[in-house]
Amino acid sequence: MKRGFSLIELLMVIGVIGLLLAVMMPSLSRAREQARVVAVNSDLYQIGLCLEMYMDDNRGIHPPTRQDCFMGWEDHQLPPELAEGGYLPGVSPTTEMTARIEDRFHHGHTYKYWSVGQLYQNNRYMERIRASLLIPAGFPASEGEPQEDIEYDDPDKSPVTWVIFSQGPNYDDWETLKILNGPVPKRTWYSPTKRRGLIVRMRLRNGRQIGTFEE
Repeated sequence: MKRGFSLIELLMVIGVIGLLLAVMMPSLSRAREQARVVAVNSDLYQIGLCLEMYMDDNRGIHPPTRQDCFMGWEDHQLPPELAEGGYLPGVSPTTEMTARIEDRFHHGHTYKYWSVGQLYQNNRYMERIRASLLIPAGFPASEGEPQEDIEYDDPDKSPVTWVIFSQGPNYDDWETLKILNGPVPKRTWYSPTKRRGLIVRMRLRNGRQIGTFEE
């Protein structure tokens, strides 16, 4: 006659399974996060190509930056010109998203766009105010101290033309990002060890594009 498991043996098995799950869950969570980071990087690469096509069709002019003082993380959405021109899929007019491409780390929101030059604030074109980016001294080869950062609002002089970025995992410091005047400084970028930061792609003045994982 076969003997069944005793209660103690069952509890031991359950305990071992629980211990294995406790050990494996952080690794699984990190793996899922890394998969999303890779997917976001691919999305930004594709959006970067769309921006290049837009510029090719518009005499090298990039879309303006749009700011909305009341929208928080909705601020700095992707340029609606990309969807209107067919470079990105459009969305229903009932949504506040400017294109049907969602930030994988921020449900219901597009990726963000920040450029140098023309600026719209609260849907009004600003004739006397220009969008600007804070660029670290020596960027992208190196970065000096924060006090050496330089603010550019002229696309002909700025080392960076535009930036597209994802909120990334565990980054919610929008106020600091505004103080830094854009996500160009690498201290805002995603760090696999800290598991926090923005995932970024940008166009340099020479036309080359770089991102969080390529320089």
